[in-house]
Amino acid sequence: MKSQTHFPEKSQQGSIIVYVLVAMVLLGTIGSIGTHVTQQTKVTSRQTQLAKAYQFADGGASIATYDLNRAFTSNANDIATGLTEDEEFPYALSNSLSTVDEFCYVRTIGAPFTNQIVSAQIWLKKDSSEGTARVVAVATSGEVAQTVTVHIMASYAFGAALISTAEGDGSTEVSKKSAQKGQLVIEGEKITIEGGATSNGSTIYDKFVPKDGQIDADLYGTDDEIPNYTDPSSTNQLFDFERFSAVGDAMGTRYTVKQFQQAMKEAYETGPGYLEGIIVIDIDIDDGSITNYADL
Repeated sequence: MKSQTHFPEKSQQGSIIVYVLVAMVLLGTIGSIGTHVTQQTKVTSRQTQLAKAYQFADGGASIATYDLNRAFTSNANDIATGLTEDEEFPYALSNSLSTVDEFCYVRTIGAPFTNQIVSAQIWLKKDSSEGTARVVAVATSGEVAQTVTVHIMASYAFGAALISTAEGDGSTEVSKKSAQKGQLVIEGEKITIEGGATSNGSTIYDKFVPKDGQIDADLYGTDDEIPNYTDPSSTNQLFDFERFSAVGDAMGTRYTVKQFQQAMKEAYETGPGYLEGIIVIDIDIDDGSITNYADL
């Protein structure tokens, strides 16, 4: 008989090594997946913080811009005083942030945010004639800070002494009739217009000599068209004139031109010398009520 030798222990050891290798691979794969998920979570969280910080900063910049507008409205000649003496939201002059050319006014904005504050800065030029300003708002969400800057320039919407929103009919005659049809008519020689003229229709003049850039006409249908804030059919209308007319009807204070003349005459003769309430006067240039400005 021939004897055979078996080594069962070595076979078992080889199997264990294989199992250990497989386990190590699985653990490595799980670890990689965990690291990837952690990184993705951090990226997503940072993106969320970035969006929140920007939104808060943008909202703070809007509020600070409104504060600047309120200060300008209260005292256009001294905006700084309007900012620092605001009863609701006063700003403080920051000497550390101010520069040689600009003053910096700061305040912290809490409302209307919830558990969030925004640092607001309003930068005003020391040379006020420039008419420019900057609004800077900084907000932080988590570990992310965002800054929004708004550049502001103060200017008049329509810088002119004479403004006409009428379209005009294309007439070129220097006359009252042409003006009634919508043209801006300047008649005469010794005339000075401080600020120039801006018109949706034509601007017609005879002996008047305008300076360069003083006349800006034929704007109807262009990007620079002057909106008619008094046109009841316009989306730019500032007031609901029909409501004013309704109140005038209810109060008995709505007149034609002749009725208004008579009412003023009676008020003058019998007292108190004036009319009260919302006075509405319907003016129709075609009914013959007005022949000259003295009729008004």
